[in-house]
Amino acid sequence: MLKKIGLGIWVGLLFGVMACNLSGAEEGNALPTRTLPPAALFTLPPMPSQAPLVAGQINATPIPTNTAEPVCTSDTTLRQVRYEAEATLDWPTQSVQVQQTTIYRNDSQDYLHEIVFHAEPNHLPDIMTLEQVVDADGHVIEGVTLEGTRLSVPLQDKLGPNCEIVLHLNFSLKLPAIYDSYGGRWGYLGYSFRQTNLGLWLPTIAIYEGDGNWYVPREYNIGEQTMPIAGDYDVELTVVNAPPSLQVAGPGEVAQPESDVWTFKLDGARDLSISLSDAVQKTSAMAGGVLVELYYFPDNAPTGLNPAGHALDTAQKALVVFAQSYGPYPYDRLVIVEGDFPDGMEFTGMVFVSEAWFRTWSGNNNDWLTIITAHEVSHQWWYGLVSNDQGLNPYLDEALATYSELLFFERTDPEQVNWWWNFRILKHPTEDAVDSPVYNFTAFRGYIDAVYLRGVLMLQDVRDMVGDAAFFAWLKSYVANNRGRIATPSDLWGSLPPDEFTLVAEIRRTYLNAKDSAVAGEPTQQFNPSQVAE
Repeated sequence: MLKKIGLGIWVGLLFGVMACNLSGAEEGNALPTRTLPPAALFTLPPMPSQAPLVAGQINATPIPTNTAEPVCTSDTTLRQVRYEAEATLDWPTQSVQVQQTTIYRNDSQDYLHEIVFHAEPNHLPDIMTLEQVVDADGHVIEGVTLEGTRLSVPLQDKLGPNCEIVLHLNFSLKLPAIYDSYGGRWGYLGYSFRQTNLGLWLPTIAIYEGDGNWYVPREYNIGEQTMPIAGDYDVELTVVNAPPSLQVAGPGEVAQPESDVWTFKLDGARDLSISLSDAVQKTSAMAGGVLVELYYFPDNAPTGLNPAGHALDTAQKALVVFAQSYGPYPYDRLVIVEGDFPDGMEFTGMVFVSEAWFRTWSGNNNDWLTIITAHEVSHQWWYGLVSNDQGLNPYLDEALATYSELLFFERTDPEQVNWWWNFRILKHPTEDAVDSPVYNFTAFRGYIDAVYLRGVLMLQDVRDMVGDAAFFAWLKSYVANNRGRIATPSDLWGSLPPDEFTLVAEIRRTYLNAKDSAVAGEPTQQFNPSQVAE
């Protein structure tokens, strides 16, 4: 059971969207679905209107004003943000009632007049209903606003440096049906006839920039725009009226204290996401001391083939390769879920790989199932360990994740390397800048070509210029220096030693819009790769 904070009065809100379009499939090379022709998958749907503001001022109790400047001595050994949630999912109606507690420490030197959340569930209309926000003393907070994905909570008393605040969010979710088209790419928050997914379903603390300003990424219908602070999660999920064979997949420490209750504990995470189904089976294997679990649809395999076994084998090998190349994976478990929606999506300790890649697996290693599984596993480093602004600097995770596909084949099946270059990278040339923000694109194809694929060409040029030893030392240094942080382009390039930073200057000028002054500065403290356990 979860630890209760304050009076135990909870309050909430939720969701997050954006999907990881890994394949960049297009007409003629389209992602298959169950009912629609391939071309239908790649017609970009119109951007839905933002969900309306939901008032949350129920029987508000005035809060006395404290004019004294707070002086705090919070325990700075604890993580800056901790989330606790109790949620109840009603299976027949696919609705969720959430009571979320957020404990936030002000690590800035400013006195904060508001706390801002990134409420991803409100990205689409008619999903999230915010009921109220309550402080630790049980007072309903007045003046709360929810505009798009920005949830602003005004504070009656300023939050001083090193002070903590406890906020209870109470909200409900009406999960949407997953579209049987490319509109279903947000299916990590929704349900199909055989799967319910709670991905990016809990609001997260936004980025405090200083001088009273909070940053919430602008929502867009291409790519992802999340950049959550790493936090500790403690979640209890109760499922009522559930089918008897229900299986619940989630990351971290998982327990089932009662037949209809599951608990999840995950520290240092960007999110805590869950998938539920009564149509899956589970298989597992060990990889370098990590338990890899795969939840798959047994009736979705091509005749005579075992795509689940192949995906599990790919995930095992990828986890070992990436831990050796980038630094250790931080958890005891990694969960792979066959997602009932297109492409794939990364979360901390858990990833989705689309059912389409299982259903259409050729039986060979040179196949989308291999590519996407390896890609998603690599996001445990390029998102989970090191995050970034996915709207403004998407290449910091997606170019590195796509390059990780190459590394996977180099280390596990080098005969497929030439195939991968031709199939994945070279047939989609573009001159668009690798560091283009998602907002520059009106179609997925251009976004994939510039950020993912041309990003690979840039990284390969750097590798060719500095050599393998220096290249992988650079990536290990970048991970070690930015572990648990939200990195910027200067963090990536600043992880190069000064001589190598200068050596690859022409490569940056060729591929990036940003001038060197925007990615330079003092290189970060150099990291000795020998410090990482292989």
